[in-house]
Amino acid sequence: MLFDLQSPRRRRVVKFVYGGLALLLGAGLIAGTFGSGGGNGSILDTIFGGGGNSTASTAFDDQIKQAEAKLTVNPQDPQALLSLVTLHVQKGQQELNVDSSTGQQSPTVDSTTDFQKAADSWAAYLKTKPNKLSGTAAQQVAQGYLFLAESSTTAAAADANLKGAADAQKIAAEQTPTLGSLSTLAQYLYFAGDTAAADQAGKEALAKASASQKTQLTQSLAQIKKVAAQIRQQIDTAAKQEKAQAKAGGTAAGGTAGGNPFQNPLGSSGGLGGSGLGQ
Repeated sequence: MLFDLQSPRRRRVVKFVYGGLALLLGAGLIAGTFGSGGGNGSILDTIFGGGGNSTASTAFDDQIKQAEAKLTVNPQDPQALLSLVTLHVQKGQQELNVDSSTGQQSPTVDSTTDFQKAADSWAAYLKTKPNKLSGTAAQQVAQGYLFLAESSTTAAAADANLKGAADAQKIAAEQTPTLGSLSTLAQYLYFAGDTAAADQAGKEALAKASASQKTQLTQSLAQIKKVAAQIRQQIDTAAKQEKAQAKAGGTAAGGTAGGNPFQNPLGSSGGLGGSGLGQ
């Protein structure tokens, strides 16, 4: 059982900490080896490289204000919206919390705010219906969606963010259908629960892999598929419990944060900052 509805802790914020641990580990299994295909490094670089520099994050503020000023003149300026996507993702990466002993990153209030602004700017950009979508920005915002999924406080939000990551990465893969972009798409689709589409993306990635890469890619996809299935089970069960609680007049999330009601798909007793990732 993911959490006890009768427990005094039932009003604590639902945090997908262990789901996030598995998510980030799974993201590194493929992207760290084959690349994300977006031209700006892999998701592994985003997770384990940089971050934790609040001073550097303020360097983006002037550029963000400039892009926002352009939107006051033309709210549908696609280039200004793309600039905000990139700037907010980059700023959010700098605002991530970094464990000094492991180097592992986790979302903060500030990083979550910026990743959400990037996602909002991306949605606004899509509404402008440009002739050619930006694959680079799509790959960047897909990474932001992963961190939003990790910091989600309800099953519905986590599900929406995982699907947002998959939808954005699909655009990136369509623009540049490489081994990296397709294999990354496969893993995001597994996490989003679209197994059939993920299997197909995996096949397309394997078609672009060399003989020496095929075995590793096949093994990585199989492992990600397994972990993703466990995450999906957690999300689906939590969603049902949230609906049942809402129907009974309660809430599934809210109150004071604390405690993690989710089981760790990796079987570790550690959280995001613990030793589970290295096991």
